[in-house]
Amino acid sequence: MNQLKRLYSLILENPNDKMLGTKVRELYGTDAFKWDKLKGSVTREQALNRLDYLKEELTYEGYHDGWTLNGMKEECKWLELELSKLEDKQLELF
Repeated sequence: MNQLKRLYSLILENPNDKMLGTKVRELYGTDAFKWDKLKGSVTREQALNRLDYLKEELTYEGYHDGWTLNGMKEECKWLELELSKLEDKQLELF
C-alpha cells in the first residue's frame, strides 16, 4: 500500500510525463512490468486478458504515440515470455 501512495505522490509531484517516467524507473528499476511490485500476484487468466487487450490495442497503432506503442510492445513481449515459462513449468510436472 505504501508503494501505491508513493506512486500517487509521484504523479502529483511530476506533471510532465517524461519526468514522471524517470522517477518511476528510479523507484522501481527498468523492469516496470513486474506487477507484483505494485499489486501482488497476477493470475494466469488476468495475464492472458491483458495480453489480448494489448494485442488488440497494437492493431490500432496509428492512434497511439511512440512511447505508448513501445511500452505496449515491451509489455506484450514480457507477458508472452512469462506465460511461456509458466506453461513450461506446468509441462514439467507431468
